[in-house]
Amino acid sequence: MENQNTKRPMQGLTVRAVTEEDIPVLYEFCKANRTYYSYLKIEPTLENLKEVLRQVPQGKSIEDKYFIGFWDGDALVAILDAVWDYPTKGTAYIGWFMVEQSMQGQGFGSALMHEVLDAMKSQGVSDVELACLPQNAQGMAFWKKMGFGELAGN
Repeated sequence: MENQNTKRPMQGLTVRAVTEEDIPVLYEFCKANRTYYSYLKIEPTLENLKEVLRQVPQGKSIEDKYFIGFWDGDALVAILDAVWDYPTKGTAYIGWFMVEQSMQGQGFGSALMHEVLDAMKSQGVSDVELACLPQNAQGMAFWKKMGFGELAGN
């Protein structure tokens, strides 16, 4: 059995910024992730997804934001929303990481996140902070498994 840490899920995937042109695909991706949206108590809409693409913390610019899609052909299989140098220089703040529903629980998300964290480190990131809804037990367990310590939730 292959060690999860040696899997390289980004091989064979196209990794690129999600743009407004991708909103219809992002919308379908988010609609399929019902559990996450049940915690938010909202439904994804074309409008609120456009807002997420533009949203940055106070004091940051859109140039500091990386909303990345991981594509297998035309299929969006994972998304990552991160802001560089927030809240401090050298820190990447992950606001969103979501894996396509049918691929969850198989080690893909963990292997992908290990690659993402390695890539962040190679780009000068020395610390990573993240947002996780405290009621999202699956998300909290994922981040703890990834080695994140105290998770207060957001």
